[in-house]
Amino acid sequence: MTFYSDTVTERVLTTGPMRAINRNGEVTFYLNMTPTGNFSDTVSFRQGVAVMKATLRHQVVLNTLTNAFTAHFDCIVTSSEPFTLNGKSYRLSKPGEPFVINFSGHLNQNGPPSAFMAGFVTGLELQSMGR
Repeated sequence: MTFYSDTVTERVLTTGPMRAINRNGEVTFYLNMTPTGNFSDTVSFRQGVAVMKATLRHQVVLNTLTNAFTAHFDCIVTSSEPFTLNGKSYRLSKPGEPFVINFSGHLNQNGPPSAFMAGFVTGLELQSMGR
């Protein structure tokens, strides 16, 4: 699976070397059995079948001296379509269910990629459709 976020920056707050960036938008998760996501062509992460969409609010906190950052996303599922893996049917959560994404990283001035990051998702459930 891959995902793509489409967001709009609402506000940027700066205090000393720290910058907080607040955004709203939508995230879509795609099922692609042979993903070819490439940071040089970010649209490539939209390949496949859209299996889940969610609204999102997120904040990135960036240390402009070190280029280290953290990001927190609050998401609510707006649609979830069944998909099949190994002959079994699944979906990612149900509309109305919340989930959270957190990650940390470091900006890469020589991109792509524009940053190196790692993180985790909580509350997003892979649900069996009983087949």
